[in-house]
Amino acid sequence: MVLVSSAQLLRRCDPEKAEYYTAVTREMVDSIIKYHYKPDRHCVLETVGANGEFIDNPAGRCINPGHSMENSWFLMSEAVYSNDKDLLEKALNILNWSLEWGWDKQYGGFIYFTDCDGRPPEQLEHDMKLWWVHDEALIATLYAYGITGEQKYFDWFKKVHDFAFGHFTDHEYGEWYGYLHRDNTVSHTQKGSMWKGPFHYPRMLMLMDKLLGMIADGKPMEPIL
Repeated sequence: MVLVSSAQLLRRCDPEKAEYYTAVTREMVDSIIKYHYKPDRHCVLETVGANGEFIDNPAGRCINPGHSMENSWFLMSEAVYSNDKDLLEKALNILNWSLEWGWDKQYGGFIYFTDCDGRPPEQLEHDMKLWWVHDEALIATLYAYGITGEQKYFDWFKKVHDFAFGHFTDHEYGEWYGYLHRDNTVSHTQKGSMWKGPFHYPRMLMLMDKLLGMIADGKPMEPIL
C-alpha cells in the first residue's frame, strides 16, 4: 500500500521514469487485489497466508478501516491515471465496505480495528477513534464523490467532516487532538508523539483544497498522487 503511494509520487516528480514507477505501482496494486481484497467477506484483510488464504485467528480476521480507506483513494488515483474502470470499481468497493465496517453507529466516528467475523478484536485500543483514520476518510469520500458524482459519497464526506472537526479540534489552541475514547471524549491532550506527526492532517487539508477546487470548477478529477 505504501509502495503504491510512494511510486505514484515519484512518478509525478520524475516523469522521465514514469514507465518504471507505473510498473512498480501496478505490481503492488495487483498484490493488494490478489491477496488482500476479499469480495466474499466485503473487506480488505490486513494479514493473509502466503497465497492470500484466510487465516482464522485474531490477526487474520483483523480489519483496519483507516488503512483500507487510505488504500482506496490510492487505488482511485491509479484508476484515474490509467483509466482503469475495473480498478476504480474495486477501489470504491473497498471504500464502501470500510465505511460500513468502521463507522460507530452508536457514537459516530470510526473505530480503529474490527473483526471480520464479529468476534472481539485483540487490540485493546480497537474501539478508540484516531485522528488519521478520519483524515483518510475525508479524502476518500470527497475523491469518490468527485469521480462518480454519487451523492452518497458527499453525504459521507459531510458526516465525517462534521464529526472530525467537531470532536478532534482544539478550539482554543488549534490543531487536532489525536485520540478519542469510544464515547468521543478526548483520551489525552497531547498533539504530537512518535505516532502523531505532521503528516495525515496537513495532507488532508491540502488535498481537500485541491479536490474542492476541482469540484467547484467542474473539472474532471485528476490523479492526486
